[in-house]
Amino acid sequence: ELKRTGMNVFMDVRRQDNAVVFPEWLEKAISKCDIFVCFLSKTTLASSWVSQEIRIAHKLGKLMIPIFQEDFKHPKSLAGLDDPVAKLLNYQGVILLDRKNIYIDAAVLQLASMIKASLHN
Repeated sequence: ELKRTGMNVFMDVRRQDNAVVFPEWLEKAISKCDIFVCFLSKTTLASSWVSQEIRIAHKLGKLMIPIFQEDFKHPKSLAGLDDPVAKLLNYQGVILLDRKNIYIDAAVLQLASMIKASLHN
């Protein structure tokens, strides 16, 4: 959907937690992006792979936009969380009603607007 708005999109959707070394090509993809968008579900933050992606984006100073899926539960406190994860959770995000499958187009438009506004600042 974002591609239809003219954006160049790279999406890592493969589960790679069993990989021994985080691939250089993925780190390069994160380094080239203007904005790091992270889908957050109930189990996302338990993934060492995603945690590494978040750490890299944070280290590189990337603007991060979280997409909160319906089953994601915000922690009661950010204290004790890895700093990059806490920073990601502090960014303004988009709520995606993926389980109910409603307002999906509105969420995509909201995300596209947030990205475009961020790129123009």
